[in-house]
Amino acid sequence: MRIGQVANLPHICDVTNYLLVFLVGFLLSLALTPLVRRLALRLKAVDMPGDRKVHAAPVPRLGGLAIIVSFQAGLLLGFGPLPELVYYLGDFAVTWLARLLPAVLVIVIVGVLDDIRPLRPMTKLLAQVLAALLAVRVGVVIGMFESPWGTTVHLGVWAIPISVLWMLALTNAFNLIDGLDGLSCGVGAISTLTLGAVALLRGDSGLVLVCALLAGSMIGFLRHNFHPARIFMGDTGSQFIGFTLAVLSITAAHKSTASLSVLVPFLAFGLPLMDTLLTTLRRALKGVQVFEADGDHIHHRLLRFGLSHRQAVLMLYGVSLLAAAATLFVVARRDLPLGLVFIGVGVATIYAVRWLRYRELEPLRSGALLALTRQPVLGYGFFQVPIDLALLAGASYLAWIAIHGVYLSPEMKEGLRDILPVAVLIKLLVLRLSGLYQVRWQYAGMADLLGGVRAILFGCAASAVALVLLKAQGGSVAVLLLDFFFTVTLLLGMRMSLRLLEHYAQTDTTDKERVLIYGTGYCADMLVHHLLNGGTMAPVGFIHDGSEQRGKTIHGIPILGTLEMLPAAARNQKAVKILISEQHLPPEQLEIIRAQCRKAGLELEQFRLELERMP
Repeated sequence: MRIGQVANLPHICDVTNYLLVFLVGFLLSLALTPLVRRLALRLKAVDMPGDRKVHAAPVPRLGGLAIIVSFQAGLLLGFGPLPELVYYLGDFAVTWLARLLPAVLVIVIVGVLDDIRPLRPMTKLLAQVLAALLAVRVGVVIGMFESPWGTTVHLGVWAIPISVLWMLALTNAFNLIDGLDGLSCGVGAISTLTLGAVALLRGDSGLVLVCALLAGSMIGFLRHNFHPARIFMGDTGSQFIGFTLAVLSITAAHKSTASLSVLVPFLAFGLPLMDTLLTTLRRALKGVQVFEADGDHIHHRLLRFGLSHRQAVLMLYGVSLLAAAATLFVVARRDLPLGLVFIGVGVATIYAVRWLRYRELEPLRSGALLALTRQPVLGYGFFQVPIDLALLAGASYLAWIAIHGVYLSPEMKEGLRDILPVAVLIKLLVLRLSGLYQVRWQYAGMADLLGGVRAILFGCAASAVALVLLKAQGGSVAVLLLDFFFTVTLLLGMRMSLRLLEHYAQTDTTDKERVLIYGTGYCADMLVHHLLNGGTMAPVGFIHDGSEQRGKTIHGIPILGTLEMLPAAARNQKAVKILISEQHLPPEQLEIIRAQCRKAGLELEQFRLELERMP
């Protein structure tokens, strides 16, 4: 029977066939894995314990061969006696076994060689590029995609580079998360089932069968790979899974009745892609080679947070299942505003980075942007006057269009072009004479802010006099008031952003001792400034005698309660010591504080504010 000549077949393959194909992959992989384990031991393809490894005993690699052989053997059903499977699976089986086989062989051979004797990262990358180019040569190309805002983007000449980059990204993504028993294989199975469900919703039964076969092969292997693992799938398996899913996702885009939204694959493969992105950024910002291995992946972070091996893996399975649910929701609800979904995913990613405490990826907290502003050439101070000229002109223009509308009359436009340079230069001159450029804004206080408002008021008043003398058309009190408002907002907003950067860098508690402060008076205020402006301690809460102050904040730091609540507050805030800010406490009060510190296991220190006469 030839493919395409099967008559009277339903449009959707029967569910029984999906289960049959899944069971074929599952049972083949389950049976083959022990045989592959013996082969790995004979070839001495064994993963030895090390500093970056989480296993304590040698474990055989090469387990990916069981997944690969099961998948390849399962594709032979496309040539078997079952008409429906031949009809729906045959086209892919022919394409995979005849046209894509060279690309697959490159991935498999390099993976096997690396599992037996580790290869250099650049060697593996070149092999992956070759495999991707071989796949592109037979038509595995992303020609278009749908943006989160609903527009179809045709890639044109960028189709081949982006297709190769996508295949490289997924191939390495599943390789990078293969750091815990069963993690990469389990996440790969969830991603495969997600892609299969997307294909089912789009009516692509052939792709559903392929995904069922691949997922079955992975889950059968997972029986031997889950913690404590008896065998690892190694680069042989992780690279094959990533490469195969990349090819399948491109195939899904080709067979879709509409261009596939870019959100779908990014959600379906969210966890491995996120780990790859974080790893690349971390290593680049640290100035180390991107291919240099480390022990700082997402799963390593979870282990450091105190999760057990199984808990970390199951938690990441849960994250993948949430991403899968989001993917199916996006596909099923075509009326969704995908731009909002895209923004939501971005916000969730930012919170995940903060929760995982990747300090190098938080430029505000780590002070990276603050350090950049202090550079002699790149810093804000070097470009202050040009930036101010643009902001002053922008403020004036915004004031005029706010009153007269976006479409100004030709006469008003011509008049504005004549008077705007004069008004801007007068403002800039007054600001210079008023001392606005002498303030160190990263340490600015209320007096500096009020001085800035006063200088801008004088500058706007001087420019208003010039506009009256020049008889500017369209000038009015409303325009002048709005001009003042926009100028204050833009100029002082730009300057106070430096203070904001300073604040974020100061309040970072990473690598600092977390301390509580007893007292909330003016000395406590000075102590907070002292701690934030340098040192190794970070204030995380206040202890105050009056219960009515509880829940309020000072400099964004909460008042946690009275002395009786000190043990609980110290435990919740993970504080290691308490600093007394009050200068003159009676002995009986000091004794109560000491008793509570002993109960809470806290060190006790006194903040002294004194003037000493010099001889």
